[in-house]
Amino acid sequence: HGVSAPHPSKSALAVGRREETEQYRDEPQSDYSNEDSEEYSESESESESESESDEGEDDDEEEEEDGFDMGNEALEQIRYRLETAKIDPNSPDGTKILDELLVRLQDSKAEVIDAQLVNEYIDELLFVETEGQESPLEITNGATMVEQNGRKPPPPQDPQQHPRIRISRGGKVLGWYQGQLDERGYAREGSGSMYYDAGHECHGTWQNDEMIGRGMYQWSDGHVYDGEWLNGKRHGLGRFIRPDNVVLYGRYEKGHHKGEGVRWSADRTEAQVVVDGVPNKTVSLEIAKKIATGLGFDDILPPV
Repeated sequence: HGVSAPHPSKSALAVGRREETEQYRDEPQSDYSNEDSEEYSESESESESESESDEGEDDDEEEEEDGFDMGNEALEQIRYRLETAKIDPNSPDGTKILDELLVRLQDSKAEVIDAQLVNEYIDELLFVETEGQESPLEITNGATMVEQNGRKPPPPQDPQQHPRIRISRGGKVLGWYQGQLDERGYAREGSGSMYYDAGHECHGTWQNDEMIGRGMYQWSDGHVYDGEWLNGKRHGLGRFIRPDNVVLYGRYEKGHHKGEGVRWSADRTEAQVVVDGVPNKTVSLEIAKKIATGLGFDDILPPV
């Protein structure tokens, strides 16, 4: 059933705020807290004069003519899109987007506002007006893609593969994603790859729009993490490889190296014990191998 929304107003849709970052050393938590919107009630005075009541009825008729129907599907889609984009509707950016969205929906003169129309306008607000793109969703074989505003396009793809989609989180456009999505088509879910405008790449499995399980992240400066993830952070066994080919084997918790690990030199002739990410002492290659084995690594000696 539709509800009448005569005039644009600030939405009280309650979703949370999340933050996503590509930094490899100090990654902020991706969890976010919900903020309850203010509740309010309206009361009408019974002491109004008859003339005031008549005038109020006339105003109601005019508002009814100018209003539009927004079904539950459209309202839920708005909540979903803001939550997926990690935009708090009560924040300045969220309020601005909602105000402009409601203005556009009313100006559309559509008899019924559906999810498709909501997606069209939100896409424009998140991508087109900020980037000058034609659409955030694009299927291409890579031949026609060019660098725009210094952004590096993702590698060429097979047209039969999943479409590329622009990803905006927390009010910031992050880059291109190619892979599986949720049933609504905007949250990353399943196997996929992320190509950040800053030059980073991330390949692996996604759940609830976050990396999970085995995955690889390569920063633009050449650092690489290959290992386990949880809720978008390095968590579990992993290898951290520096651009100079020095490699650290260890266990990670919420994005940081924890406990004892082992680090090999670039030529693999020397090894060091590393505790909580800090080199502790030099050890023999045999001891380094035992440490890695004890952690649970199968490929004990990393390739040169």
